[in-house]
Amino acid sequence: MLRLTEGERRELTTGIQRGFDDLRFIGRFLDVFTQSVRFDALDPAEMFFGLLDAELGKLGDRDAGKRLRDPLFRERIAAQWRAAMQQDKLRGHTISNLAAVCIESHLQAGRYFTRGQGNNDLKRVRDGSRWELKGARSKHLKLTINQSHVGIDETTFLVYCGYPERNELHGIYVLDGRDEYFSPRKQGLNLRQLLPEHYDEAIQIYP
Repeated sequence: MLRLTEGERRELTTGIQRGFDDLRFIGRFLDVFTQSVRFDALDPAEMFFGLLDAELGKLGDRDAGKRLRDPLFRERIAAQWRAAMQQDKLRGHTISNLAAVCIESHLQAGRYFTRGQGNNDLKRVRDGSRWELKGARSKHLKLTINQSHVGIDETTFLVYCGYPERNELHGIYVLDGRDEYFSPRKQGLNLRQLLPEHYDEAIQIYP
């Protein structure tokens, strides 16, 4: 059964929180960079009506109602909207990847945890156990692993849930890996998900 000392618990939560704090600066830098390339940091309503106004302006059409009912016009607006939303999604994934790097750098230089061997993110000092860091852009526990992942039964998963691009950390969980906790391997798929019936096996250490 998984047991954490108070020092280990504190080190893990503090390391992840510090990683999220690092992103406040990194996120601002990324925004400045992407805006210089071509990124309008607008809320959805402003973005939509900006696209709409620009398209109507190009057409010089005063009959806005008729134009809005035109399927081709609507598809042009939808295409531009999808492109803008995809760029925002890309920002979220970019920030998430940066979050993993920041958090690793804090946790791998700790007193109770250090850099793991091989592909393992972390090693617990007191017993040499293998730990793997996972992030989920969600409010609640989610855990996805590669289907090719080996040594699940010897791995402890450290999972943080939240939205780094918004600096929102909703939960941190620790789970002793068991192969049966995850969806079965399937040909043609590369991912396995933690089955909902095993969510209670995870220990929530934050908040």
